[in-house]
Amino acid sequence: MKILKTLTFIFLFSSFFASCQSEFNQEVWLQEPNNNILTKNNPRMEMTSDLTTNYLKIGMRKSEVIDLLGEPTRTQMKNVLIKGRKLPDSLSMNNILERNREDQNRLIEDLNNWYETNGIMTPTIFYQVGWTLMDPVSLEIYLDEGDLVKDFEVVQN
Repeated sequence: MKILKTLTFIFLFSSFFASCQSEFNQEVWLQEPNNNILTKNNPRMEMTSDLTTNYLKIGMRKSEVIDLLGEPTRTQMKNVLIKGRKLPDSLSMNNILERNREDQNRLIEDLNNWYETNGIMTPTIFYQVGWTLMDPVSLEIYLDEGDLVKDFEVVQN
């Protein structure tokens, strides 16, 4: 009986999460309100898993990405961490917030210096995909010098 309950729970749990995702649909993605940062309940959020798994590929040309996803919400240079680098615990926001004001200011300066040393300014195209409870979420696509996709991720801002 316990095994049946466990299997039922697993089935319901996986069904719930499967229903929260949908296949990438270019027609829906390209609809005007979906590229606006103010759009709540954006259907793009549910498509990002399929999009990043089956459609976006490392090495794609920027023009191919735009053909697929339309004009980006914005394009800018972003300081992207070098692969494999991890922020030291001493510079985590939790650690900084636990300190007095003077230490916070020093640690924030240290944090900025760390990002400057451990990041690379990278051309980035952004697509608005939705919201969490309070914060916007975007698909960030990082390009190399030849405008080829070198990486991408969904980021809560």
